[in-house]
Amino acid sequence: MCQLAVEDSNWLSVDEWEIFQEQYSRTLFVLKHFQEEINKAAGCHVRVMLLCGADLMISLGKPGVWIPEQVESILGDHGLVVVERDDSQVPEHIFASDLLYKHRRNIFNVSKYVKTDLSSTKVRHLLRRGYSVRYYVHDAVRKYIAQHKLYVCHE
Repeated sequence: MCQLAVEDSNWLSVDEWEIFQEQYSRTLFVLKHFQEEINKAAGCHVRVMLLCGADLMISLGKPGVWIPEQVESILGDHGLVVVERDDSQVPEHIFASDLLYKHRRNIFNVSKYVKTDLSSTKVRHLLRRGYSVRYYVHDAVRKYIAQHKLYVCHE
């Protein structure tokens, strides 16, 4: 689906490395892999950061959700680019979390200028409830989801 989502783009691409791993790949492991690959290809040090929604950033600061040493490395060695969601209050969450606040200089907030509540969770909920996701996802992705009967509610 990711390949379909970027098929029309001349600047976005999808790397399939992670899906060919034999087991679940922890976020830090993936970041380190791409850090090495990109540095090798560029011939110099390029900083690879985690792009995420505010919900994921908030979860990094919650005890018991992530492995603490890995969160330290994700925030300290890589950093975050956080895309705001409606009412996500990214700066307030950074201020409220000791861990996030410690690494605040490595967290870059992408402010929303266009109001939308689009998220993968929202798309899955819409599909499970029988609503259309047209205009939410690329047409090729929408057709793939329908063809493979993904995210349908089996009541």
